[in-house]
Amino acid sequence: MISTAAELNPDDPVPWRIALTQARGIQAPREVFDGYLSEANARDPHHEGCHVQALQYLCAKWYGSHEEMFAFAERAAEQAPPGSRLHALPLQAVVEYLIADEETSGPGPYTARTEAAVTRAQALSDSYAPGDREAAGFRNHLALVLWSLSRYEEALDAFRSIGVHATTFPWTYFGEAREEFLEARSDTRVELAMKIPFFRASPGPPASGTPDWERELAPRSLAIASTGPTEVAQAALICGHSLRTAPAGSHHTYVEIVPDPVRGKRAALLPEDPLTSAADNFTTAEDWPALVLHRTPERSSFTLVHRGRKVTDHAWETAAPATDHAEATRTAAALARSYGLSDPRPLAHILRATGDPARHQRELVAALGLPPLPSGYGGEQEILAELPGARVLARRGFLAGMRDTMTTKDGVHPETPPQDEPHPVRWWVLRTAALLFFTAAAVYAWWTPDIGWFRSTVSSVLSLYFAVKLIRALRRRPVSSSPPPAAS
Repeated sequence: MISTAAELNPDDPVPWRIALTQARGIQAPREVFDGYLSEANARDPHHEGCHVQALQYLCAKWYGSHEEMFAFAERAAEQAPPGSRLHALPLQAVVEYLIADEETSGPGPYTARTEAAVTRAQALSDSYAPGDREAAGFRNHLALVLWSLSRYEEALDAFRSIGVHATTFPWTYFGEAREEFLEARSDTRVELAMKIPFFRASPGPPASGTPDWERELAPRSLAIASTGPTEVAQAALICGHSLRTAPAGSHHTYVEIVPDPVRGKRAALLPEDPLTSAADNFTTAEDWPALVLHRTPERSSFTLVHRGRKVTDHAWETAAPATDHAEATRTAAALARSYGLSDPRPLAHILRATGDPARHQRELVAALGLPPLPSGYGGEQEILAELPGARVLARRGFLAGMRDTMTTKDGVHPETPPQDEPHPVRWWVLRTAALLFFTAAAVYAWWTPDIGWFRSTVSSVLSLYFAVKLIRALRRRPVSSSPPPAAS
């Protein structure tokens, strides 16, 4: 059949690519392989598919060696025209070398060639737009190699340039491709986050905003809490995120994240979705669940959170096969229990649907008896601001949140405290006088041994207290001669 295709299409290299694949499968001797490769090169000396199949034949796990494989890949890359994806062929050789898992003492014999292959592939990646599907194949190899070499900064750039276009190879070498890709990407971000000190100066405003392509590929997230906005506001006092809520009918609430204008690098790197993290927090000890929905151009998913823990999750992908029946049944049963449904079978049917992730997500929301997804979901990242009754729940620190939790009785999320009013002149005079008095007393007390350490310490503490009060007031407000408001 291959020979027939070659005869019918004498200028087409594809039949010879298939012949090269067959040569590996039937354990063809080297002279047969060399003949097939010669025929392929005669028709297209830079055909990527033919070179990939030839590299597989020449690697050590089949019928060649590391040396033959690297030499072939490097020669093909040197002869390739500018912009050809053959410039990334040595990177595929690096992957084959890495998965051979050979223990070596000291630097590996192919370290220099690995570095050269990575540099060449990075230059090729830079010539493509971020998120370009055509570059996805070699960018996935690049991300894997950089992650394996613990070059996490560069690996994160490679993962970002891949966007949503994860490929089966090379991740399937290590297990289920999608899980391996997500684990490597998550590990990269965690490793970088761990290198950032917990205690450091607040970050300044970013020099530039998020790139347009990265904003477009970022998941659109929305939560539907099965309670009213008042209850959500009270529960979210110390969730650690700024939220926007809007009523969804009479018994539900839409919730979305309000991004901080300046986000810490550690928070940006950690892989956990902020809305899911917030839902984990604000559903703790509550009787009502929250369904957190995510959507990208090719994927829709949800996470069900109840009492501060993840109950179940699911994802639909455009090109993915139907979910295993047993898994869909378990997920449907968990959803039915949380929402009081007697028959989980319609839910399982939706979970196993394929082809249109956004539609299946909408169908599940309707089947659970939840309010419909608001207009605009899946487009812009923030969509609740225009809905009636929408309000922002400002992020609070732990201590402020605890204070508001104990003092708020009606379930109302307090507004952010207003700035202090300017202090009158009398306030400044009294505290300045107190500072001078206690400073002098502290100096005299420490200078005179008969006074004792206790009174000396008290004077010093009071002096420091008034100094701090004055410094903070100077930083926050200028001196004002106007009298304080009557309420004061």
